[in-house]
Amino acid sequence: MIAVLVAIATAHLLDYALLQYQKIHQAKVKRQWKLFARIDMPGVDHIDSPPRPLLQTFGLTSDRVLDLCVITGPCARDEMTPQLLSFLGKLYAQGCALGTETRDFLFGRRSLAAGEGLYLVSLDDHPKLHYLAIIARA
Repeated sequence: MIAVLVAIATAHLLDYALLQYQKIHQAKVKRQWKLFARIDMPGVDHIDSPPRPLLQTFGLTSDRVLDLCVITGPCARDEMTPQLLSFLGKLYAQGCALGTETRDFLFGRRSLAAGEGLYLVSLDDHPKLHYLAIIARA
C-alpha cells in the first residue's frame, strides 16, 4: 500500500516538475522570439506598452504584438534612412503596408503631418513573423 502511494506521489511530482520545465522553456523561447522580432532601425521610437485603443485601431491584440514602433510627423519620405525605406519597400511588396495613406507616403505623394505616425508592428504568427506598416493618428 505504501509503495502505491509513493508511486502516485512520485508520478505527480514528476508531472509537476515537467510542467515547470515546460513553462520555463516556453518563456525562454518567447523572450528570444521577441528579441528576434525587434525592429531596430534609426529614426524609430519604440512603444513599450502599446495602449489598447491604439491596437484596436489596427484590429490587433496585445498578445500577438511583439514590437511596436512609430515615426511621428511632420516627416517627409526623403528624411528617412535608406535602411528604413528599403524595409518599407519590402513591406509594400509583400502587401503589408496597409492603407492608401501608407502607400501614398511610400511613393512620395504625401508626407506625415503633425499628429500622424507611421507605425511599424511585428506580429507573432508562429512559426513566422509578420511586419506591418500603418499610418494613423499618433
